[in-house]
Amino acid sequence: MTELFKHSGVLHYSGAYRLVVDVDPELSRYYRSLLPKSWPCATQRYATHITVVRPERDVPPNLAAWGKYEGENVEFHYEPGVRQGKVFYWLRVCSTRLEDIRLELGLPCQVSFDPSEASYTTPPAPFRKYFHITLGNYR
Repeated sequence: MTELFKHSGVLHYSGAYRLVVDVDPELSRYYRSLLPKSWPCATQRYATHITVVRPERDVPPNLAAWGKYEGENVEFHYEPGVRQGKVFYWLRVCSTRLEDIRLELGLPCQVSFDPSEASYTTPPAPFRKYFHITLGNYR
């Protein structure tokens, strides 16, 4: 199992049921700098973040809990190895706090599909779900 590093960010709710953790941009800058120069990588158009709720996929059934934790500092763990898919580079992220917030909103926390491995992947205990931080995309 890969060692997990600890970091934190701030929860931010926005319209259309989007919830993200704003993350220090230096984290993504650092990992992009480790990519071989032969790997084309353009920074993404959004600030560094972890998506917790995607409006196009997740409309929270329990709207009474929406916005409840705005501005909360949330701890998360991430794998330091850069993952690569067909379009993006990213870091795997785990957080029981983010899982709990999804569950409180009535959203699932199941094992995630990992495009880099073309399979479903199970995070290490006690985590139930992988989140991710996008580092950039292929140019």
